[in-house]
Amino acid sequence: QEEGEPDFLKELFKVFVSSTPQALELSERAVQDGDLKTAGKVLSPLRSQSGSLGAKRLMTLCTEADLLSRQTAASSDRFAKLLEKIKKEYTDVERELKLILFS
Repeated sequence: QEEGEPDFLKELFKVFVSSTPQALELSERAVQDGDLKTAGKVLSPLRSQSGSLGAKRLMTLCTEADLLSRQTAASSDRFAKLLEKIKKEYTDVERELKLILFS
């Protein structure tokens, strides 16, 4: 990072918190509609962003969602339970990153 330039991690975090709630909502709607392929696809950016931010558990959960969304016999209930774990983990990651980056 160059002096006087925006902090890369802070900028990445801002993108993360501005885009994730919408992705979670879109994924939840897709699950309700029984469209697990779309539900998994909209979480893909969250998987890469969380990996870039060091949020390994969140990245792993999003990877699980991607794999589940590709299974032909996957159930909406199972995906919905996984999505709840993702939402909880996102909340924890957001809180921790705010403490690290903005304190």
